[in-house]
Amino acid sequence: MIRIRDNSELNTLVDSSNQALTSSEQTETVCLTTLDQFCKEHQVSRINLLKMDVQGYELELLKGADDYLSQHLIDFVYSEVGFDKTSDECQQFDALNDCLVSYGFRLSGFYEVFRWGANKRYFGFCNALFVNCHL
Repeated sequence: MIRIRDNSELNTLVDSSNQALTSSEQTETVCLTTLDQFCKEHQVSRINLLKMDVQGYELELLKGADDYLSQHLIDFVYSEVGFDKTSDECQQFDALNDCLVSYGFRLSGFYEVFRWGANKRYFGFCNALFVNCHL
């Protein structure tokens, strides 16, 4: 089930059952497949760049890409990551980094940093680029 929000950039598959729907939110049932299955069905032999922005569902997406990750068939991963442990709708950097390191990726850099708070003093989230060391 996906949570549909006024700002579609914030739609999420993350189970936020501990958070009640707001008056403007809706849910919709969607069918999912794994990245491995999608690639096999569409004869995708290699992924040069996997860009993820799935509002906290990144680790689930990577679980469904185990074959391609294990066989080193993904060259780069670019993903939104967060550093605020109070949000479950932005993938925490440390967990994503640990997952990708286990498949032989290394962090290359951070991009498009979003800062917030008075004088933009808080680092909210950004995009992270990971490189497959087996290239």
